[in-house]
This record gives sequence, C-alpha cells and structure tokens, in this order.
Amino acid sequence: MILIAALMMIAQDPEGFVELSEDGPQLHWRAGWPNRIEAIAPLSAHLRRDVRTRRAALLRAARRQQADARRRRYPFVPHVLGIDWRVQGLTAQLLSLSADTSVTQGGGHSTDDHDVLLWDQTRNRPVRIGTMVGWIDLGRRFCAAYPDALIDHNPPPEGDGRWNCPRVQGLSLAPADGDGNGRFDTLRFLIGPASYFEAHGFTVDVAIEPADLARLPDRFRPAFEVAGERRNDLPQQ
Repeated sequence: MILIAALMMIAQDPEGFVELSEDGPQLHWRAGWPNRIEAIAPLSAHLRRDVRTRRAALLRAARRQQADARRRRYPFVPHVLGIDWRVQGLTAQLLSLSADTSVTQGGGHSTDDHDVLLWDQTRNRPVRIGTMVGWIDLGRRFCAAYPDALIDHNPPPEGDGRWNCPRVQGLSLAPADGDGNGRFDTLRFLIGPASYFEAHGFTVDVAIEPADLARLPDRFRPAFEVAGERRNDLPQQ
C-alpha cells in the first residue's frame, strides 16, 4: 500500500488570506481566514487551537475507521475537514466572524454547517452573543424575515418542511455591520444547506432595534447601533 506523506502547508494569499492545510493518510484538512485576522495574534492563536482540536477529534475517528476497514476488508477513504472564516463586521472593540465548515467521513456526502465567533479585542477572548439577546422577541422578527430569505436563496416546493420557521436558539448568530460604518446594525443568522443537493446555505438578517441595545452590557453597547441610524454620541471611526 502506498502511503501519502503528511504535508503541512501554510500559504498566504497576497490579496489578504492565509490558509493552513495538511494531507495525511487518514485525514485531509484545510482552514483559512483573512490576513487581518492573522494580524491579531491572540485571535490567530485561538483559531489555531480550534483547528488542532477539530483535527485531533476527526483524526481519531478516521483511524478507528481505517482499522475497521482493515479488519472487514473494505476500502478506506481519508476523512476531510474544511473551515473557512470570514469577517461579518469589525468595530473598535469587537470582531464578528463566521465560518463555513465541512466534514466528510469515509467518503460520500459532506456535512456542512456554520460556526460563529465574536471576539473582544480589548480583552482578547470570545464573547457569547447568545447571552445578550432576547430570544423570544428575536424569534418573532426572525420568522418574519425567514420566508423572503428562503425565497431569495432557493424556494422549495409548496408544502415542503423548509417553509416552517426554525427555532432561532439552534442557529448560528453573528452580529454584522451592514453599512460598513464600524458598528453592528444587524443580527445575522446562518442557515446550513438543507440537503446534499445544495452547495451553500443562506443567511437571515434581523435589524437591530432599540430594545436589543437596551439588553446589551454597557461595555458592548458602543459597538452596536439601531439599523439605519448613525448615533451622534459616539466618536467617528
């Protein structure tokens, strides 16, 4: 049997993207994020730890399956992991990221999903956005926006279960800066692909309202604004 030598590569795109990858006999993995994230040393270290944790878990699963394949005499297919981070919004204090993730175990179709990370740049640690929002009110507004977002993405047939509004508590949520002024004005929900026949998921945007601002801790409130408003009580960035 020919073994593929494991190769660790770090490639930096001159246009602003860093990629880490490794092709081993049991696992092929790749992770990437913009160079502006790489420039924030504590955040870069956090993402690298996250990659190592995911890689270790999937490598253990791949090795178990490889051993089973040898015992039962069927072909082993290396597992695959992909993580692509992107910036949803950047303020003076907080950086909001989302990731498209993909896992393939033993061939066949991949399992695609989303991850989110809200990073406090002043304290160099993640922040849990879910503890700051009112889920009941947010669920009502999400369900009002959901049908149009689904139609724009890929409208399913009448009566399809995808028309049923999902529970917001189970969805990935990332604050987003829709107008690019350095403050979050949108709560962006990321919906994964509904089936193997969809290449990508979609997003549902809920505009931030005054009640949302009132729920925020004082130290985070300057990073957010009501959609469509540029508050005059904050310094221009």
